[in-house]
Amino acid sequence: MNHLASGYGPRPIPQRVPLTGIAMLLAALVLSGCDSLRDRASILYHIGITDPADNRVEIRMEIDDLPAGADSLHLHMAERYAYVTPPEPLIAGEIQVRNGAGEELELLRITPYSWVLPLHGERKLWVRYDVELHHRQLPGIAGLDEYEQPCLTEEFGLLSAGALLLIPGSLPRVESRVRFSLPQSWALYCPWPSSGENEYAPKSIECLYDDLIGIGAWDAYTTNRGGCELTIALAPGQDQSAYELVSFVEAIVDEELALFDHLPAEKYLLLFNTPNETLLAGSAKSSSLILSLPSAAAGFSLAGMSRLIAHEFHHTWVASLYVPPAELRFFNEGFTDYYAYQVCARLGIISGEKLAAALGEKMNCTLRQYNRSQLSLIEAGGECYFTDKYAYELVYRGGLLLAALLDLDIRALGTGRSLDDFMRDFNNDPRRRAGGSPRVTDLLALVEQYLDPQAAARYGALISEPWALDPVAEFGRRGVIVSSHSNGVARDMRVRMRGGILEAVAPCGPAGRVGLRRGDRVLKVNGLESKDDNQLRGAWWQLGDGTLQLQVERAGEVVHLAAPRPEEIIFEVSGLPWPEDE
Repeated sequence: MNHLASGYGPRPIPQRVPLTGIAMLLAALVLSGCDSLRDRASILYHIGITDPADNRVEIRMEIDDLPAGADSLHLHMAERYAYVTPPEPLIAGEIQVRNGAGEELELLRITPYSWVLPLHGERKLWVRYDVELHHRQLPGIAGLDEYEQPCLTEEFGLLSAGALLLIPGSLPRVESRVRFSLPQSWALYCPWPSSGENEYAPKSIECLYDDLIGIGAWDAYTTNRGGCELTIALAPGQDQSAYELVSFVEAIVDEELALFDHLPAEKYLLLFNTPNETLLAGSAKSSSLILSLPSAAAGFSLAGMSRLIAHEFHHTWVASLYVPPAELRFFNEGFTDYYAYQVCARLGIISGEKLAAALGEKMNCTLRQYNRSQLSLIEAGGECYFTDKYAYELVYRGGLLLAALLDLDIRALGTGRSLDDFMRDFNNDPRRRAGGSPRVTDLLALVEQYLDPQAAARYGALISEPWALDPVAEFGRRGVIVSSHSNGVARDMRVRMRGGILEAVAPCGPAGRVGLRRGDRVLKVNGLESKDDNQLRGAWWQLGDGTLQLQVERAGEVVHLAAPRPEEIIFEVSGLPWPEDE
């Protein structure tokens, strides 16, 4: 190796620089640093709540040190701060903008979520607007995605930065701080580092797109887990079961931090929302996590809740390093779900038998549904993920099965490595820290590095071609015994209904497989009327062999569905090498 050409080895001895030259160099560096600091714009957000009964948040912004040569300032609000978002931000009235001299400026709206402001040399701006917090009552959100939407009550509130804050999109560098003004005696739980009294400095601008803040009467405590300051806050009205879950939260966080070999955040906020009648859901943000747990009356599943927490906290690993592209959504969701089961098994929360049963359930979903959808894993992660229930389920179920297969293949090499090592090599790659999001090609390149080119080609086909995985054959080749058999006509519809209307339909369940959707009202089943919940379940229970004929009221119209009577396919999985090897 040519050491000099490569930058290694001895260096030429520099000529001595006169003292005055050194002083001049230092002065130039200092001035250069000052210019650099001047190029960094700063934003101080004021989030104020005067009276919770108004159900409104006041937003004030002080923007300083705008670049001298900038012609315009682009501002936008997050369109995807939650799984479901309104068609436009819930801004009350107009957004008012004034310059440093107090003169009003015109803000031009470009899209429902974006604006542009001609600057004309302005360096300082004042912005003010109000946001109404009735997100949870909006069609499409009510009953579906309420738990991660902002809200205010007389006792407490949940604030979403993405639903509240205008974010500059045209500034190369910006320093942001957020100051809160709350009703007297209201507590504040924020996932960002403190920069003053009731003032916080988000670690990055990305935190403003989705992070959550708890205010008011949350029951909270803080603990240190592996260098991470973890605050766990429970909204009023929690069952005792939620408090019993807290100790498992700590164990899950410890286990996953050890898996990551990376500290995703120095501060993290985990919020338990007000119990929902039946909803078990969670959503991870940049430095926070919101959970919705069913009430004790609806049934408490420690395993299900622990798996949800493990899944959502696992997301903090990727979120702290890069923004996963849509083509890797199966990796970000499906592989994450695989680890949710793995972590719970390693902690003894679920048994090996439960893990095997869960794998069989995923096989059932993918084999019965996704051959019909003709989507690949890559395609399922696109925009259809948000609108097509089959695409959504394929991302999770297909991705999980792919993770299990890859884990088996890596373990079979006998090198002592597993998918744990693969995940660390992929996610912690220094290129991710430099701001580069990976692609499917990067994932397959690492598969080739761990296995061989032929294996990478096989996984490439599983990812990019319409989903057609035969779980019995694929897992059988890896020494996992999988058997399947029909359990007859599926009697359990796997729906939640009220007043004859389907409030929730499991896509992989019998009702979902024959085409029923959320919001449908089933009028007849094979000619039998179903005027209420009991009649519908009774008519379904009488299904025999042959064709199923349904008359359904959907969006004000009557539609007819015909499908083979759904069978209950049971997959049984045995021979898993986990978790005993852990």
